[in-house]
Amino acid sequence: MLSPAGEPVKNAVVKAARGPFSNPQVQIGDVTTRTQTGDGGSYRLHLEPGKYDVQVSVPGMGAARHQEVEFGSKEKKTLDIQLGKGVTFQALVRDSVTNDPVEGIVLWSWRHPDVEGTSDENGLLEIKGMMEGEFEFNISAVNTDRRQSSVAGNYARWWSPEAKLEHQREETNDDQQLQRNFDDLAFELQGNTYRVNLFVEPLVMIKGQVLDPHGNPVAGATVAPAKTGSGNSITGDTRYSYETDAEGRFTMKLPASKNAKYNLVAHDGKYQQWRSWANGVGEPLQSIPGQTIEAVELRLTHPAAVYGQVTNSLGTPRPGIKVRAAAVDKLDNRYYLPETETDAAGNYELRFIRPGKHRIQIQPFWLDADEAEGLTTQIVELDAGGVSEDVDFKVD
Repeated sequence: MLSPAGEPVKNAVVKAARGPFSNPQVQIGDVTTRTQTGDGGSYRLHLEPGKYDVQVSVPGMGAARHQEVEFGSKEKKTLDIQLGKGVTFQALVRDSVTNDPVEGIVLWSWRHPDVEGTSDENGLLEIKGMMEGEFEFNISAVNTDRRQSSVAGNYARWWSPEAKLEHQREETNDDQQLQRNFDDLAFELQGNTYRVNLFVEPLVMIKGQVLDPHGNPVAGATVAPAKTGSGNSITGDTRYSYETDAEGRFTMKLPASKNAKYNLVAHDGKYQQWRSWANGVGEPLQSIPGQTIEAVELRLTHPAAVYGQVTNSLGTPRPGIKVRAAAVDKLDNRYYLPETETDAAGNYELRFIRPGKHRIQIQPFWLDADEAEGLTTQIVELDAGGVSEDVDFKVD
């Protein structure tokens, strides 16, 4: 491998990607094989037969890309690479509310750990020597755990008018749908210099405490947002879930709801853990960028329970069938719903259900609990500490 000036390049990462691959269960974007050049710029890659996209990017020096490179079985092929100057990516990062430049925003890529840039005091971010073509950035900020935090410093949304995908440009939520704009950003890089505008939106901070039904603080509880009226999280995953401290206190950093509404859910334990109490839910709220909401109190509830059996139409027990309770008020977050599984006799005991009206459902579970088929769902109403028995299902 040679530099733009014709000199050997050592310690450069050479990547050969092929894909996508798919089957009925999963979609894989690509599979990448990597190697590194030695002192004289030489490299060796062991690849399976197929067509590859061979890529090299050396930040500050240059880049090269060879697409549709085909390798046959047992074939040995020489592919000499000379880096070109590459694309210089430049972004002007500004606060979406004040339009002021924002320092300390980091663009990086988990797929390409050698590519990274940080905005300076003027909001300018520059990464040299990038390849032409589509590139997807992750967004974070300095002094932030980029693999754990869902926000970028003091910002929770970001978009760019130049983003390749429409949903990565600014979305509006005039129809009371929650604005996303908190995922990755992709650009189609081209030319010697590719300039974009990047807007970041101030986050909302919510502080409060989780208490048990008797008013005692609960340590190790999870507080998560729910998209009010959906029964789901605001992201479709467990992002923005926070754990309470020894005094039951929490501090959440979230995107603003704006025209939409979300509410908070308190869960007694971690994800997939149930301890003593049933969930508690807060009142729906609306928030604006940069807002701080304090003294929020969430109370866990006395748990109710449902018992029953799942059989087929001939009365044969159905072991290993999952059962859940989805609240009819849709103030819950589906990742923290009570769930269990039938035993060898097809019996189940579903506990930790908060008081109120619930859809007791067996798998397959629908994203919207309302859409479940009639034979797989029943509605029960439960008091605090109450029990409903003989909630049975017959399915083939």
